[in-house]
Amino acid sequence: MSLNLKKISDSSRTLYTNEGGGLVPVWNHLIKIESISEGSCLYADDVDIEAGLLTPIVWFYAHAFYRYRQWRWRALLKK
Repeated sequence: MSLNLKKISDSSRTLYTNEGGGLVPVWNHLIKIESISEGSCLYADDVDIEAGLLTPIVWFYAHAFYRYRQWRWRALLKK
């Protein structure tokens, strides 16, 4: 398993990594944060996955994982 930080930009508020290993050789991840107004922002995960025949299964897992993570962050912000 590897995780390589490829780009971190304060000005564009982005983080880009190349990840992968084992059954998932490519898991490239772009995180973008955009200010909407004072005290709120738009957060987006863009993930490029290549896992051969397992790609649909890995995609489904990633989709569920990131939805859950964003739901948890929203719940934590309400406290």
